[in-house]
Amino acid sequence: MDEHPCHLTGYLLVRTDTRERLQIAVPFLGAVLLCAMLMARFHERRAPWFGRPETILDHVGPEEHQARYTLILLEKVQPLLPKGAYVTCFRPVNGKQHDDSANYLPAVGLLPDQIVLPAFTASDDSEPPVDYVVAVGEPFVHARYTRIATFPEGALYRASR
Repeated sequence: MDEHPCHLTGYLLVRTDTRERLQIAVPFLGAVLLCAMLMARFHERRAPWFGRPETILDHVGPEEHQARYTLILLEKVQPLLPKGAYVTCFRPVNGKQHDDSANYLPAVGLLPDQIVLPAFTASDDSEPPVDYVVAVGEPFVHARYTRIATFPEGALYRASR
């Protein structure tokens, strides 16, 4: 009868030791799993991971946001525009104006000293033409506009009157 309680105690010691190991291993493995998921998320959102992004849209999603270059270009163009000037902003398609709110709406917010109008104000039949055109990406081809500044993200055009 003396062996039976000792055997039972030995079993409980082994079981308690396994439980203590699990209490250490499970949170550790959970932390490793969460760290791996975080690294995958950082990789998905593009670099710079720990640096300050260039725009607020840099880490929004896995693909590049269509208004990213607009934000960068408007910051560079804004000092060149006179206060009260009529401006429009769009991404030209085949060199012509194109109605797209993804580029027009950021211009409304980032150019508070100018009057930002929709893209159709820079069409061939608009009279009078808008004073300045901020063309994102492709060049803007229009007989009444001349390019006054070029940037990697686009260009600024002024109406010749």
